[in-house]
Amino acid sequence: MSGGFFVRPVADTTTTTVNVGGDVDTYTSPELARVLDEVIRGGVPEVVVDVAEVTFLDSSGLSALIGGAKQARAHGASLKVARPGPNVARLFEIAGLNEILGVDGA
Repeated sequence: MSGGFFVRPVADTTTTTVNVGGDVDTYTSPELARVLDEVIRGGVPEVVVDVAEVTFLDSSGLSALIGGAKQARAHGASLKVARPGPNVARLFEIAGLNEILGVDGA
């Protein structure tokens, strides 16, 4: 795995927080997408993706997040991204994804 990547879901009764850190890139984004898919299919009504510890995010990472948001909506759930660092927040802003990803704490 690259850049100390990790993805750890933590569930409670209504929300699952998916803590993500390190480099989210071509090599690691499939794991993020897999975990998001698993969490969303689990039926939780709200998914929060905490990206506070993400050090790098490329287009494949953005794609995994967008795919997760679309999948959540299709399952009647919500997905929002929380606590992006300045570089990641800027990327969301430039890509026009703040509203789509429900970015919180930007």
